[in-house]
Amino acid sequence: MFKILSILFILFSFNVFSNNIAFGTLKGIKVYDYSSEKITKIYFSSDATNKDVPSCGGVVTLTHSLRSEQSLNTMIGIAMTAYVSGKKVRAFSSGDTCEADFLALQDSIF
Repeated sequence: MFKILSILFILFSFNVFSNNIAFGTLKGIKVYDYSSEKITKIYFSSDATNKDVPSCGGVVTLTHSLRSEQSLNTMIGIAMTAYVSGKKVRAFSSGDTCEADFLALQDSIF
C-alpha cells in the first residue's frame, strides 16, 4: 500500500510541476498593440508536444508590461529565429499559465 501511495504521489507531483506550454515548431508570431494591452502571441504547430498546460492550446503569451524590453526582445528574437529556420522551441511557464517565463531553441527536451 505504501508503494502505491508513493507512486501516486510522485506521479501527481510530476504533473503539478510540469509546466511546459509546448515544444515544437512554430506556425506564427503575432504582436498585438491594443490601447489597453500590448502582448505577443507565439503559435505552435499542431504537431507540437509537451503541452502540459492544456488551456494554452499551444499558444504562448508574452505580456510586454511584465518584462524588461531586453527580455522581451530576446524572447521574440528566439521565436522569430525558430520560425524562419524551422527549428523547435520549448516554452515553459513557472506557473499554470500561458505566460512564458522560459523560451529556448532546442532539438529535444532536456
